[in-house]
Amino acid sequence: MNAFLNDKWQFSRLLEKLKIPQPETIILECSEQVYNIKKSFFPIIVKPLNCGGGAGIKRFDNLNDFSDYLSVKEAFNSLPLLIQKYLPGKDLHAFIYAVNGKLKARSICYNGRGRREFIDNDEIVDSCKKIVADTNYNGIGLIDIRYDTQKDKYYFIEINTRFPGSLQYHYYAGINYVKFSIDSAMKHNRLHDFISTHNKKLFYRPLELFLSKLNLFVYRRNNQKNAKSKSLFTPFLWLSIKHYQLFL
Repeated sequence: MNAFLNDKWQFSRLLEKLKIPQPETIILECSEQVYNIKKSFFPIIVKPLNCGGGAGIKRFDNLNDFSDYLSVKEAFNSLPLLIQKYLPGKDLHAFIYAVNGKLKARSICYNGRGRREFIDNDEIVDSCKKIVADTNYNGIGLIDIRYDTQKDKYYFIEINTRFPGSLQYHYYAGINYVKFSIDSAMKHNRLHDFISTHNKKLFYRPLELFLSKLNLFVYRRNNQKNAKSKSLFTPFLWLSIKHYQLFL
């Protein structure tokens, strides 16, 4: 039901419809369109429409470098591509849980290197509610947000309709999204409305940071065409599942 939102261009159109702030965004569907991009649009962030985990995301500061990138066949530069104007600032995540278009839980955090700083923000929550209501959203979702430090403004980027690799930190901060999902699937009436966590700072332990980076590396390799690392993913997926069993 929520799968169409995995298409980053479709999510961008939804943000435009709901008048939720986002970076200037265009879609590149043919190579001739490259020369229509104005110099003032750079620097840009380029990404495939349907990949996750940061796979294929590139920054380009000028048209020449971007044209050179497209001229050589690579795993993630096949058209169409989403292009967004780069925004200076900090990354945030809004992890949400919804049932039949109603937001039931949320946890918002800055995504620092090796740490998570949880906050609450009415502007972000209101935008999440609009997205959830308009799409009759069900289940979990992780929304990427950029805080523009120069304009003091939040911009929504994309949504991942899956459990994130940072799931355990949202659990440590007070929300058990795995249990919510199971209770909802079992039709249990134990879901609390509008649970939030804020004013908490959580840091990676060294082993967790290493495993997180290793899992991300394998995940990105699996997204590449003709990648041969799929067999490597199985033990790390098993370790993740065993780790998540602690949440139940």
